[in-house]
Amino acid sequence: MLSVSLLERALEARDHDRLLRDLADNGLTLPLSLRVSLGQSETAPLALALRRLVELTYSPTDLSRRLVERLLEAQNPDGTFVGSAERDRDPLATAAALAGLARVAREHPGAVTAELDQALDRGFAALAELQDCDGLFSAPADRSVADRALTTAFIVSLLGDAPGFRGAVRLHEICRWFDGHDARLDRHTRQLWDLASLVIHDIVESAMLAA
Repeated sequence: MLSVSLLERALEARDHDRLLRDLADNGLTLPLSLRVSLGQSETAPLALALRRLVELTYSPTDLSRRLVERLLEAQNPDGTFVGSAERDRDPLATAAALAGLARVAREHPGAVTAELDQALDRGFAALAELQDCDGLFSAPADRSVADRALTTAFIVSLLGDAPGFRGAVRLHEICRWFDGHDARLDRHTRQLWDLASLVIHDIVESAMLAA
């Protein structure tokens, strides 16, 4: 089980590959190709570590505050977050950063600042602009429709429970694409999309019950 101390050790050693492996071993669905893409810069590993850290703690810690600060510094002027290179508009790095920051905003509201709120708003708007005409996202390393589907399924599995994400992106187009290509999904994409669909279903069901 990945603990706070193990997170701290991996972060101190800047061993991002080990950190992603540990997060995958702890239940985060990370096929090898995704792990390689996410490990191209420190943004995604730091963000996913922050997301896990918030799950393990009841209030902000020095480590979580430092991680938030580093992620805010990694946001580009256009709202995206630094990916494999600063010139890349990388939806994977951006989605991971938003997943970490959004989890802080939801679980540790006392740590929310105007800067964090603005970063989330700008980030979700930027992520929406990275959708292609069919609704899917494309990371710089993606070379096929199957790659794009895997990237998109992972992003929705990370952010499907974030109101900012659902309000910004064309989620209905993503769902329509996966409904139309259901029989052609590979095993890893199917696993991620099933998880994403469950997250979306739970959110919709909760909203209906609240109404």
